[in-house]
Amino acid sequence: MKPPPAPLTPSGLSKRCSEFIGRPLLLRCEFGWGWSHHLGGHSTPVDDEILLAGRIQILPEGFVEFTTPRSGIFGTVVSAPQPYCFERFVAFTMTDGCEHDFADQIAPAWRVMLGDGTLDYNSEWFPILRGKDVYFGYGSIGLDEHTFALAEAKWRQSSEPAPAGNPR
Repeated sequence: MKPPPAPLTPSGLSKRCSEFIGRPLLLRCEFGWGWSHHLGGHSTPVDDEILLAGRIQILPEGFVEFTTPRSGIFGTVVSAPQPYCFERFVAFTMTDGCEHDFADQIAPAWRVMLGDGTLDYNSEWFPILRGKDVYFGYGSIGLDEHTFALAEAKWRQSSEPAPAGNPR
């Protein structure tokens, strides 16, 4: 694997994530982010709402160590929206911090690869899913929809402006 082009900010998963290997997780594709389809050496943008607003059940099999230990996961796709039929996935956290998990501290942004093929550590910048038919995009990964709702409430609360002080 070639070195990254610049110093990297830690963006990894907590040790607690080991509990989730072999347990189904939910990948929520993020609509409006740059998705592309790589088929037979050609790349085209994806604008299919079925995929871009999709929910994909995944089964993590292991970690991909790249920027920090446990910065990503790889595994099997259990179910995808029709007409898509993905076999494998690879996903990396895109959010600063090293204690992300899939239940209490969800990383809100992931780089996602879905399709056929295998994990390739020798790609130009970071490990990828190498295959004949692969989709690259973005999303978030959590235990279930309820977990996403709790995380979104926490994000909203932490991003709200502080109340103004009492005037004297």
